[in-house]
Amino acid sequence: MEKNILKINLYALMCGMRFSLPIVFIDLKNRGFSFTQIGILFSIQAMSALVWEIPAGSIADKFGTKLAMAISSALIGVTYLFLATEANYYIVCFLFGLWGMAKAFHSGADTGFIVDTLKELKKENLISKVLGQKWSMFYLGLATSSLLSPLIILWGGEVCTYYGTVVSTFLATIIIMTGVEPNIDHSNVRSIKHVKGVKEYLKYVNQGINYLHKHSIIKYILIIAVSFSLGAQIFFQYVQEILYSFAVEPKNFGFYYTSFTATAALFSSLTYRVDSYLGQRNMIMFLVLLNSIVLLSLGFSFGSIFALASILGMQVQAGLSTSIMNHYLNEYIDSYNRATLNSFKTLLHGIMMFILSPIIGWIADYHSVAIALVIYGVILALITVGPVIRIFQRIPRNTH
Repeated sequence: MEKNILKINLYALMCGMRFSLPIVFIDLKNRGFSFTQIGILFSIQAMSALVWEIPAGSIADKFGTKLAMAISSALIGVTYLFLATEANYYIVCFLFGLWGMAKAFHSGADTGFIVDTLKELKKENLISKVLGQKWSMFYLGLATSSLLSPLIILWGGEVCTYYGTVVSTFLATIIIMTGVEPNIDHSNVRSIKHVKGVKEYLKYVNQGINYLHKHSIIKYILIIAVSFSLGAQIFFQYVQEILYSFAVEPKNFGFYYTSFTATAALFSSLTYRVDSYLGQRNMIMFLVLLNSIVLLSLGFSFGSIFALASILGMQVQAGLSTSIMNHYLNEYIDSYNRATLNSFKTLLHGIMMFILSPIIGWIADYHSVAIALVIYGVILALITVGPVIRIFQRIPRNTH
């Protein structure tokens, strides 16, 4: 059991090694896809994650989070294997659907694995720290693969960056399957642990909604957490266009991505200290303001070297928010409902991605990337106003 933490960190490192990440957006553009079509691809990914989220969460509850993570990394490997050379838009749509399924199986499983492992080891006080370490390892994997990406392109071409990701996800699958499943007994819990049809799916959704209705603080934190993940995910669809706007060659994107992901890794590792200093209320407010400022600033920085500050700012947001918002959520959720309620975070994220990604893509096609992202920043700011006010009313000033 003690080795679980080491293995989840190695798993995160291997899963973070997406060698094609620095060029995938431009690569899709070079295959003839518009911003709108690319937005639709990520919308399909989100819808697939949405459809699979509840079954994946129930499978994690029934069969264990270790298996869920193994399924996730294996599916990502299959996705990258075929995405490497496919130019047919409809087949690429299917592959993004498979990618969404992989995201659903990963959602909440890694957090549940860490939290339940530490609870069994009687080390609950380390949850925030270990979550930060895990995400730091993931970002370290991104940074390492980004640094190697230009060298791989020089050696074997862009297609080899996809195959490199296939290898890393295969290794991740093997690593996590050697872990020990935490011994959390779900047998006496009155909840659906295996969805077999639409009726049970809807019942499962209703159960989660009722739980959130009774625990409103979870609802508010969940909405804010989703705004952070939405901000980062749609923003990073356009990072390569931002780089390209001030004359960075695509073959050199990987070097820039190394600094971006290293920034996220650094701040992810510092999450525990920043949270200890600011507390929940101030941390949430800081991240909300940072998320908005990054997106709105592109209105005047796009096309200039100053846009780098916006990219780095979003990496700071992603590095801090990914682990700490999971920690805040899990402080209020019991072990028996953790996988289910974490699934609802991705459920809401999927709904919003399905709606917003094509819209932002359409605005980018018919206006500009800068205008699209500024409008997006305004939308996210409006979404978080109410929840932030409620958080300030319900969370004491010095809560950590």
